[in-house]
Amino acid sequence: MKKAALASVSLSCALLFHSCDSGSVEEKRTEPGFIGITTAQFNGEKMEIGKPVMIPLSDQIRFTGVVVTSPDGCARVSLPVPGLVERISSRSGQQVSRGEVLMTITGNEIIDLQQEFAGSSALLTRLKSEFERLSELSGERIATKKEMIAAESAYRAELAKHNALILKISMVGLDPLAVAGGNFSTSYSVRAPIAGYVTSLGVAVGMHVDPSHTVAEIVNPGSFELLLSVFEKDIGKVRAGQKVEYSVPDGGRVNRTTSLRSVGKAVSGETKSVACYAPLEGADAGVHVNGQFVEGAIYAGTDSVPAVPISSLVVTENGSYVLAFDKKENDRYLFRILRVGTGRQNEDFVELTGTPLPDSILVKGIQNVRIE
Repeated sequence: MKKAALASVSLSCALLFHSCDSGSVEEKRTEPGFIGITTAQFNGEKMEIGKPVMIPLSDQIRFTGVVVTSPDGCARVSLPVPGLVERISSRSGQQVSRGEVLMTITGNEIIDLQQEFAGSSALLTRLKSEFERLSELSGERIATKKEMIAAESAYRAELAKHNALILKISMVGLDPLAVAGGNFSTSYSVRAPIAGYVTSLGVAVGMHVDPSHTVAEIVNPGSFELLLSVFEKDIGKVRAGQKVEYSVPDGGRVNRTTSLRSVGKAVSGETKSVACYAPLEGADAGVHVNGQFVEGAIYAGTDSVPAVPISSLVVTENGSYVLAFDKKENDRYLFRILRVGTGRQNEDFVELTGTPLPDSILVKGIQNVRIE
């Protein structure tokens, strides 16, 4: 909370002012629990008296969070067929388009796959022909039923194998018709499954890589969202659609806003918090990086409440105080030191709670008052 003044308070006190004209310190003692300010001091320090006002304030549910990608905004790339890294066409931090070549893989495995597919294609052609011949003979009652069943089984088994090999050939980006015709490739290209930025590369040229190994990771900044951790005790106040205000602690404290998209339904046993999500849209998504820490507040339950300017509070280790205007007599303003409770707040006002509200308080110039 913005602090208007820091002081120690006792009910027996004196007001010390630096004179605007001479720079000397002037002390005005009064009865316990009150402060007296001369008219000259009041005018010279440009003080003002005002009244508490009714304004709408929201409950602020504090949270910490992190920038994450949506499930479809992060890709961990692996190989469909194992092999040796022949060439690397991308670098960490590089922006890539969907389908752009990241690296080229070579090795015996990709050649063996093509050889197996070509052999299966040839065998399938023969088995199909045999199956069709026996089908005709069976119709003329020349072939036996046993021969017909054997031919059909062999054909359909090889057809299933052939179709599976077509899928494998297609996954590495090769043309099944060309491979079936004997046009083999010594390598295949690994392409980016999404557009974004390459955040890591886990390979080197000449390295043998298995399908279980992640060769690259790509993140799409357009998919960034906020993962917010809200304490269990506050989750009952949180609803989708509520305003979220957040900032990066070391990012100049620039406040950005979004709205809550979803509220989790499970409490983390480790942190005792509930995961909530809020989108990052437009320009805000572009200024963040994956895994970045954020903090802020969710604005919930707006009510019209009595409030005073934050600058009218004296905040001490023992609590918060205002100077309630009592009266003006002779050449002096008399203020009563009133301890107050505080609640919700925004950038300018803070809610007063728990104490009968004074009619008028010192709202400007309290920073020039030192209470002892």
